[in-house]
Amino acid sequence: MKLLVFLSILLALGLALPFEQKLPIEDKPEKPTVSEAELEQNKNAKYVFESDVDDHINDLTQKRFEERDGLNVRGAYEYSDGYLKRTVHYIADENGFRIVKEETEALPGPHVDLNGVASVTNKAHGTELKYSVKSVPVKDTHVIE
Repeated sequence: MKLLVFLSILLALGLALPFEQKLPIEDKPEKPTVSEAELEQNKNAKYVFESDVDDHINDLTQKRFEERDGLNVRGAYEYSDGYLKRTVHYIADENGFRIVKEETEALPGPHVDLNGVASVTNKAHGTELKYSVKSVPVKDTHVIE
């Protein structure tokens, strides 16, 4: 009987202990596998594109440029919300994606123009798309400062 009580207490204590599962730790993540056809296609890829949004209604800008030649990509993006203008230049090649230059400029704050114009330009594959929209003020509205 004493043995049964002892084993029951031992079992209860064993179940009360926290369980910690040890998982194997990988030194390096595995590189994704790429088929020969996909690698050949990537080596021959070429493109250049630009995108530009210049919103003078809400004082916002967003620009992007990217060029690819085979396995090498370089580009930059820029955005501004009226408080901050940030520009990032990057490259991607056999060494991975890297930011090579970063600029940040403080701005005084957005300037809303209820009579402003927002323009969009996109260039890719030898074609250019441009359009603009003009703000149409609504009667009895005002900008909250």
